[in-house]
Parts: sequence; C-alpha cells; structure tokens
Amino acid sequence: MKKMKTKSKTEPGRQKAKPKLERVAHSRKSTIRKRAGRVSVLDAHTSAPSMADRAYDYLTERLSNGSLRGGDVIQESRLAEKLNLSRTPIRDALGRLEGEGLLERSGRALVVRRVSVKEFLDMLHVRRLIEPEAAFLATGKMDLSLLAGLKQKVLAAPENQTSADLFALDESIHLNIANSLRNDCLADLVRNLRRRTRLFELTEFPGKNRSDRIEHLKLIDALIANDAQGARNAMLEHLDILREEVVGQIRSL
Repeated sequence: MKKMKTKSKTEPGRQKAKPKLERVAHSRKSTIRKRAGRVSVLDAHTSAPSMADRAYDYLTERLSNGSLRGGDVIQESRLAEKLNLSRTPIRDALGRLEGEGLLERSGRALVVRRVSVKEFLDMLHVRRLIEPEAAFLATGKMDLSLLAGLKQKVLAAPENQTSADLFALDESIHLNIANSLRNDCLADLVRNLRRRTRLFELTEFPGKNRSDRIEHLKLIDALIANDAQGARNAMLEHLDILREEVVGQIRSL
C-alpha cells in the first residue's frame, strides 16, 4: 500500500521562512540603514564643536594677551554678537573655561578668576615638579629641525617684544616639549597650569615683561645636544628664576 504524500499547510498568521541568502541580504540592508542613520546624526552636530572651539580660542587668546584679567566680567551676549555666533557655542566655551579654573561664577555673573598669591606659588610648585621631568624625558624624542626653528625664533626675537609675543614663544617651547611625549594628560596639565600662572602675572603685574632668552637657549641647546640632565636643569632654572622674580615683585608692593 503506497503512502500518500501530504502537503504541509502553513498555519494562519505565520509566514514562510525566508531563504538564508535573502535573510543575510536583508540583515545587511538593515545594518547599512542604521549606520547611515548614525552618520546623519553625527553630521548634524559637526558644526557645533567647531563654533565652540572658535569661541574658546578667542577667549584663551584674550586671556593670554592681557585683554582679559582677573575680575573682568564676561558678557555672553556681547561675545555672541562679536563672534557672530549663537548663545549655545558661547556657553559651551565658557563652561569649558570655567571647568579649567580660568572663569568662575560671582552671583549670576561669570568673571575671569583672580588667582591668589598662594595659588600662583602652589601651581608653580607643581610645574616645577613635572616640567623638568618632561624636558628630561623629551630629550632625544624631539625633531631637530623643530628645535632649530625654536632656537632661531628665540635669537630673532627683538628686545622690546610685547608681553603677548613673549608668552606665545614661551608657550610654543613648553608645549612642544610636553607634546613630544605623546601624553595628552601631561600636555593638558602643563597648558592649564601655564595659563593660570600667566593670568596671575597679567592681573597683578600688567605691563611687566621679562626676557627669558638665555634660559630658553640653555634649554633648547641641551635638547639639541641630547643632554637629558642638562635639559632638566635648564627647565628647573627657568622656573626658579620666574618664581624669584614674581616673589620679589610681590614683596615690593
């Protein structure tokens, strides 16, 4: 007796399983759509950080050149008008500077932080601990053409340089040393401490310029000669001279 073949019926409401290749293709399409969705969301926000960075750079430049000093009130609306930006990137930049200790709240106003003498000496002490070590570790890691360029800038700098130009050159030397170690934490710490000690100098002793050409040349020459201990000593001497000069100015007040 022959067995009769029975066709299996699909239950109501249940779809037939898709072939494997079709399922794979469908899965890939879904993944692509999801990725495309994420990219479009990211693209929609790419302009915001650049505008906030623009505001941040503008403010840090003014803090570095003495246009903004301790106690000055930051007016958000004027900044937005000056830079032709909306309030959002301005607030982002201000929040970043507040987090770095350069601005602070005074009631409802946001003001440039006034660094005390104790804070200045404390921060200089920290710089004294980390920057000579950074110079020691950077020896042999820095590009010789970069060092030669920095030395040329020091030699070519006029005696009557402005305070802003002096700081810009000093900043370039110190940050190039820190950046050569490829340690973002160290570089950010050095940058922040330098800005805050600079803020103290500009607020308390406006118009005071100090030539550090000899100190910089000692430091750069040691780095070019691969003299790690010499680089450490030169950085230490550089910071100690700064401390002695500022303490002397404070005592003369």
